[in-house]
Amino acid sequence: MPYVKVWRDIAQKQGQAQWLKGSGHHGHPNSLRARRMYNATGEAHHLQAQRSHQNLLKKELRRANRNNWRRFIEEVTSDPMRPHNQGLWRMVKWSKKAASGPQANQQIPPLRRNDHESLQKEDSEKAQILAERFFPRTGLMDHTDAESEHQAHLNSAQRINIPYTVMKEQVEEVIRKLPRGKATGRDDIPYEAIQEIAPEISRALAQACTEQLASGSLPRGFKDSTTVVLRKDRKKDYSLPSSYRPIALENSLAKVLEKIVADRIAKASEEHGLLSWNQMGARRKRSTLSAIDMLTICVQMAWRARPGCVVSMLSLDISGAFDHVSHERLLWILGKKGLPQWILDLSRSFLKGRRTRISFPGYESDWIETETDIPQGSPLSPILFIFFITELLEEFQHVGGETLAFGFLDDTNLVTWGDSAEENCRRLERAHEKCIEWSTRHGARFAPDKYRLIHFSRCRRDPSGDLTSTIRINGHHVKPETKLRVLGVWVDPKMNWKEHTKHAAQKGLAAYEALSRITTSTWGPSMRRSRLIYTAVVRPMMLYGAQVWALRDNGEPAVSSLPQPLTVVQNRCLRRITGGYKRTPIAALERKA
Repeated sequence: MPYVKVWRDIAQKQGQAQWLKGSGHHGHPNSLRARRMYNATGEAHHLQAQRSHQNLLKKELRRANRNNWRRFIEEVTSDPMRPHNQGLWRMVKWSKKAASGPQANQQIPPLRRNDHESLQKEDSEKAQILAERFFPRTGLMDHTDAESEHQAHLNSAQRINIPYTVMKEQVEEVIRKLPRGKATGRDDIPYEAIQEIAPEISRALAQACTEQLASGSLPRGFKDSTTVVLRKDRKKDYSLPSSYRPIALENSLAKVLEKIVADRIAKASEEHGLLSWNQMGARRKRSTLSAIDMLTICVQMAWRARPGCVVSMLSLDISGAFDHVSHERLLWILGKKGLPQWILDLSRSFLKGRRTRISFPGYESDWIETETDIPQGSPLSPILFIFFITELLEEFQHVGGETLAFGFLDDTNLVTWGDSAEENCRRLERAHEKCIEWSTRHGARFAPDKYRLIHFSRCRRDPSGDLTSTIRINGHHVKPETKLRVLGVWVDPKMNWKEHTKHAAQKGLAAYEALSRITTSTWGPSMRRSRLIYTAVVRPMMLYGAQVWALRDNGEPAVSSLPQPLTVVQNRCLRRITGGYKRTPIAALERKA
C-alpha cells in the first residue's frame, strides 16, 4: 500500500528531527563527535561510545516509527469521513498482502508455446503466443447434428416469452450492485462515478437499453475490451502460456446492459427448466456448497444402501474452457432451448465482431479479432457457458443410471459406485467416452494429464489392493489420491474431513498473523472493530463448507475433536482482540467478545 510507505518515511524523518534536537550524551552530535575522536585516536573507549550513541539513535527511531505507525492505524481505521469502514478494510487488505510475503513479479518472462520451442523475449512475440492460447482459431467441432436439426427446431419450438423492456428501477438496482474499486475498461469510467449519477441517468439509460435489446445488437464500442494477463498461482513453469489467465476489462456501461440480459436469461432458465439439475454456478441457490453437499449425500447414501460399497469420483479438466467455446454451437443450443429471437440476436452480436488488446506490464498489443471464446469478466459469460456445457451434464443426470455427474461452471466431476474400485474405474472409463463424444461435437478439449481420481470407502484394510485401481485414458494413467480439493473443500477417502479442517486451520492461522499486523489489545482499531475483522475475515475462512463437514451422516454435530484445530486459532484471535491473559478461561473471553 503506497501511502503506508510514505507515512513510514515521514515518521522516520520526524524521528530523526526529534533526535537532532536532543542534547547531552543522548545527542546525535555527540555520536558524530565520538566517531571523529575514534578516527583520530583509535582508542577502544571512543569506539564503544560511538556504538552506544548509534544504538540509542536506532532505538529512538524505532520508538518514533512505532508510535507514528500505531497513531496512523488508529486514525485510518476510525476516520468518520470514510464511510462503510473503508479505511479499516483497506488496512485489512494490506495486512493480508504483507503477511503472504513478497508479491510475485507480474512482469511476463520470456515465453514459449511448448517445451520443444525456444523462448521468445520480444513483447510482440509474447503477445502472439498468449493470443494463440487465449483466442484459439479452431474448426474442430462437429456441426452435423446442428445442421440437420437447425431448421426443424426453429420452426417447431415454442419460444419463451422474455420481455426486453427495461425499467428505471431495474437499472438502478444493477448499478447499485456494481463492485467498487474495480479496474475500468476502455471507457475509463469507474463504477463509483456511475453510482453517484445513477438517479440522474437511470431513466435515460433504461430507455437506451430497451432500444438496444429490441434491436438485438450491441454498439461497436461495447465489444472492445482490454485483456489483462494475470499469473495463475502455484504454477511450475511461467514460461508456458498455460500458466496465465485472461481477464477482459469491458466498457463499464456495457456491463450494466449485459448484467440485465444475464439476469433475465438466468430467471427464465429456472422458471422453464432449461438447465439440468446437476449444473451449479451462475444460478440462484446453487453455489459451490450445493455441489459439495451433492457429493456428500451421494457417498453417504451409497454407503448406507450397500455396506462395503466403494464410491469413486473422477474430476475432469476442460482445457481453456471459456477459450474454446464455439459461437455457432452456443447459438444453436440457445435456439434449441427456445429462447426468444431477441436473445439470440443479442447473443450473436455479443459474440461476433469482438476485438481486444492483450495488456501486460509495459506493453499493449494491437487489436486482435476473436473468433471463439467467451470473454472472462463479462456478467453475461457465466450463464452462456453453462448453456454451452449443459448437454454434457444432461448425459449423467438420471439417478437410476450407473454414473452421476455434477458441475460448477467448467469444473465437472463423474461419480459412480459399486462393489469394487476396479469395477468403478471401468465404468468411469465408459462414461468418459461420452465426454469425448460431447467434446467432439462442441470443439472443447479435455486435459487427461490433469484429471484427479479418488475412491471413497469405509474399509480399514485393503489386502487385495483394490483401492489402488487406476483409470487409463488416452495413454494416461490416473492414479487415486488420498486427498482431493473439490471446489475449495478437501475430501478424503473416509469422508472424516480431518484433512479439510487441517487446511482450514492453516488458512485461519495465516489470517490471524495478518490481523496481528494492525491490531492488538493495547493499540490499533477498537475492540468492536477488531471483532468485526475477525467475524468478517478470519472466521468465514475457517468455517467455509461447515454446513457439510460439521455434521455427521445422521445430522448430529461432528465429534468434538474435528474442529479442535480451528478452536486453537479462534482462541489466539480472542486473546489478541480482548487482551485476555493466558490463563483466562475461553468461555469468559467469548462472552466478553
